Amino acid sequence: MARSLSYGIMLGVALSLNAAVIRVSPGSSIQTAINSARSGDTIQVAAGTYAENLTIDSKRVVLLGGYAAGFGSRDIAVNVTTIQGGASSPVVQLQGEGSSGSVIDGFTIRGGRQGVVFPSWPPLRNVTVSNNTIRNNGTTSVEGGGIALSGAGNVVAHNVFYGNIASKGAAIAGGDSCLIQYNLVDSNMGHADHGGGIYLHGHPALSHNIIRRNRTGVTAGYGWGGGGIIFGNYTSARSARGSMSYDIIYGNSAPSHGGGFFVDDGAMVTMDHELFFSNSADDGGGLYVDGGAVAGAAPLLRRVPRGLEVRRVRSDGVCRTASRRRLRGQQSCDPGEVSRAGWPTGASLYDRCPAWNITDIPDGHLDHRLLLPPSAGRYTMDGGGSA
Repeated sequence: MARSLSYGIMLGVALSLNAAVIRVSPGSSIQTAINSARSGDTIQVAAGTYAENLTIDSKRVVLLGGYAAGFGSRDIAVNVTTIQGGASSPVVQLQGEGSSGSVIDGFTIRGGRQGVVFPSWPPLRNVTVSNNTIRNNGTTSVEGGGIALSGAGNVVAHNVFYGNIASKGAAIAGGDSCLIQYNLVDSNMGHADHGGGIYLHGHPALSHNIIRRNRTGVTAGYGWGGGGIIFGNYTSARSARGSMSYDIIYGNSAPSHGGGFFVDDGAMVTMDHELFFSNSADDGGGLYVDGGAVAGAAPLLRRVPRGLEVRRVRSDGVCRTASRRRLRGQQSCDPGEVSRAGWPTGASLYDRCPAWNITDIPDGHLDHRLLLPPSAGRYTMDGGGSA
């Protein structure tokens, strides 16, 4: 482990004039480097596997993987830097308000009870978790197998979440005020009844993510929101206000409702150019909106293009149909068979829509694509009832 002075800006984080760079090579400990670091220091980690669980406690550090031996270059794809955690605790635990502003970038994070965990108190601000592969973490008793978020202004960007498990939110759980963008959320399994891939509250903003092949209700046998869920507090209208834009949501499943995504319990979510296809559920294969018990009112939809399925819930909790205008290709238990006849007005084939680049769709999926029309503008799924 080497220590040297460093000046300038790295990953958009300004370094103070007395900040240092600490270098860690295989055979050394990342945790030892964290312990010796002062707030504002950068820790560079060379390629290799580091078998340890890390704690960042009350200090702001920039933790960077992906360096070649000798630290002459950094390429996270070539110089794979793995933190192999033990199963009894998170691989990376942040704690203490002084950890606000930390950066975790360029690692494979795997094998822990959870991948990355923020404290429930005190809330952290402006933490960035980016360019990591967070995989094969979690247990069926935790929320947030890949990452458990809290606080304000935190950013989760350009990560791969793969093969994580949890009760809810196998990839990402928590919320408050956070930005989740340009992530691949793939093949994560929620074993309880809500939010297979993503389980969020508060004021989350999701943008340009690919959310695919996630499941909920794996053990429960029933469940809502295979790809994910944004939820409120059940009794207060608009207790959660989220946004989703330019996400691709496909191949997710839920045993009950909302195979692609679920808006629940008084949440209000504004969606802009969201693409749903080939999701499946018993009802609302693509998207399901539920008002919870908020004044017993039906969900209120603003500027919604035709073709969405929405349900209402009476004050006694019994679900009944308010509208069954389903999106073709998202019908119950049948994710395929998109046809031009009966599409929502203005809907178009993905490969004919200038808002999307065909290279953005992985695995050669060229069929069963439906883009809600740009002419509809932003549309709001409001589980909070009447305005």
